[in-house]
Amino acid sequence: MVEWLAPRADGKTPAVIVSVAHLGDDERAPVLGILLDQLLAWVRGRNCGG
Repeated sequence: MVEWLAPRADGKTPAVIVSVAHLGDDERAPVLGILLDQLLAWVRGRNCGG
């Protein structure tokens, strides 16, 4: 699991804000790619009871 998305000891998932507005297009694309890849891995790894 992605550590920054892991639930805390109290069971709550922390809110994470990532700002990329200050980056140029050539810097923003890889950052968003990594971020979305990690988010997708986290979603796929969740047990949703299904």
